[in-house]
Amino acid sequence: MRPLLPALFIATIVLGSATDAMACREIMPRPDDLAQMAFTTATVTHAERVDAPGWNKWQVVAKTTPNVGGAAGQSTFDFTTTMSSAGCGQTPLPPEGERWVLYLDRADPTKVLDAFPLAYVKAYDARLADVR
Repeated sequence: MRPLLPALFIATIVLGSATDAMACREIMPRPDDLAQMAFTTATVTHAERVDAPGWNKWQVVAKTTPNVGGAAGQSTFDFTTTMSSAGCGQTPLPPEGERWVLYLDRADPTKVLDAFPLAYVKAYDARLADVR
């Protein structure tokens, strides 16, 4: 006779996976990772949705803000970002004029590694305490 435990374990994994797929997942910045990256601030000039099943993903164009961060390799950035899963519902696009923090590759400051709205990421990056 085969033990029942492996079958129950497999059923639990399958059922758990179906439930997890519907869960809301928000991208949480890691302060230690952010502290290692160069950054600049930018203002959103355009945003649109990107087809990414299961995720709220956007294509964003933003113009850098002078004298904040100072690491930008260009004045306009075009990047994709994901803030949450589809389980959170369809999130609104970043509005034109919203300030974002762009985290850049130190070796290539034209490459955006991560990006978050300023109001959201201030709680995770101490360097932004006085940025308005």
